[in-house]
Amino acid sequence: MALLILAFTITFISPWTWRLFKDGNYLALVEIVALTVILFASLKKPKVMLLALLFIPLSIPTIFSFKPAELFMLNERRSEYPNALMGKMFENKITQYFYHYQTNLFYNLDLNYYFFASHPRERAGYSEFNRLSLWLLPFFLGGLYWQVTHRKYQLLVYFFSALLIISFFSGDQYSFLLLPFFSLSSALCIKYFSA
Repeated sequence: MALLILAFTITFISPWTWRLFKDGNYLALVEIVALTVILFASLKKPKVMLLALLFIPLSIPTIFSFKPAELFMLNERRSEYPNALMGKMFENKITQYFYHYQTNLFYNLDLNYYFFASHPRERAGYSEFNRLSLWLLPFFLGGLYWQVTHRKYQLLVYFFSALLIISFFSGDQYSFLLLPFFSLSSALCIKYFSA
């Protein structure tokens, strides 16, 4: 129970949670609380982790939609090929899906995105913010170490499953689903390494 209280404390002091609260995304906050409780329960009973995967939203229209500008760029790249058939073979919607997926996957895997506000990649006109405090990074890494050495892979399975699915969506639209993983991993380190 102390681990769960510690995870909630870490979750609710993170700037990410306050940003969701400020934006009025209360459903996301409810999902974060529910996922934290379910993932905590999965540490004791691994089969409970399957419930956590139900919270990962799948929205097929969001995954397979393109903006008009993207379709225009796709047609522009097709026209660069000397043969129209070659252009359609190498520049099509499938390659566009793969490109989006790859970009989002590596964007969500970047620790720089979570702990450092994407520094030193500040962009003009774009407000960057730390999703998690920098002081939490050593605890998070210690929690990962503890999970691997004690063979508690439930949180890691959730992280990679969520990561593979939310990478279909653009930017950081659903990346808040990874917050319970970060907070529980940090709480594991604080609880087990401080004893």
